[in-house]
Amino acid sequence: MLGFLLVYPIFGYVTGDFVFTWLPYSILLAYTIVHLRPRLAGAAPLGVILIGDAWGLRNYYETPNQPTAAVAAVVARGMQPGDGIILSDNVAMRWALAYYLGPQRRRQLVGLDVSAEWDFDRLLRTPPAALRQARDWVALPGHQPAAVDLRLLAPRMRLVSRDRIGEATVLLYATNGETVRP
Repeated sequence: MLGFLLVYPIFGYVTGDFVFTWLPYSILLAYTIVHLRPRLAGAAPLGVILIGDAWGLRNYYETPNQPTAAVAAVVARGMQPGDGIILSDNVAMRWALAYYLGPQRRRQLVGLDVSAEWDFDRLLRTPPAALRQARDWVALPGHQPAAVDLRLLAPRMRLVSRDRIGEATVLLYATNGETVRP
């Protein structure tokens, strides 16, 4: 029980999912296993559960994860107050970026509001919303498209930098005369 209380608050949706889905079933399974007679009959479901958990952990560690900490470091190094961030269509990096950037930087980055779990209206998902800022970061995991068609930014903004970090791409678009960084 103490384990999920130590999860950073930005991942509240993970904690909620754990508490309301996985935890009650675990308690029911544990109760059933303890009360099965003969005692050896409880070993079979327990073994299946442990093998399933081990298999899930193996799958987790064999799956390449997005280098979100490195993506956040690139954004944190170059961000200025009032910058915006455009995420992918499924906003996969939203909470992880917010976690790695921390509360102060998270509040400064327009479009990274996590105060409402599924409130997509606060994200930069339309060209007018993306063009309100002088600079917009774009953080895309894998080969996912941006929520805003980046070609629509071209008349007002230009690409200032492009960073490839593992499977992730970080772009910076700006309206002012910043020099292009490879």
